[in-house]
Amino acid sequence: MLSRLIYVSRLVDTVDTRETRRILTSSLKNNPRRFVTGALIFNSGHFIQWLEGSRSEISHLFAHIAKDPRHTMVELIDFESIAHRQFPDWSMGYIGEGVLNKALFARYSQGFEFDPYQMSSASAVEFVREAALVASRLSAAA
Repeated sequence: MLSRLIYVSRLVDTVDTRETRRILTSSLKNNPRRFVTGALIFNSGHFIQWLEGSRSEISHLFAHIAKDPRHTMVELIDFESIAHRQFPDWSMGYIGEGVLNKALFARYSQGFEFDPYQMSSASAVEFVREAALVASRLSAAA
């Protein structure tokens, strides 16, 4: 059964933000063999990650992430069965600092700062979809 899991977390204050590259590198290495795809957004010390794959694989992966000492305040936002992948070609797409703008944050949360804890499940789904479109357009234009 194909499933989607979305969670939010915060990078621990004692961890350098460059650690996000190590997290991404690990995802890019490990996800293909697990048949996991998705997107990772990092901004203002917060993560929002969308994982797609078998229910057992993403459940196992989320349990591992929840215990990762680089994350704090890990919170499950969405978990459901899906008919198809949103990101079939992304073993882990990455959208980092500076790619998204305050207008996009304001549309999906309660202000101009990126705070994924303020998003409902439905707004988190739409936010990640739109953020991925913005990132794809920017990379195509470059």
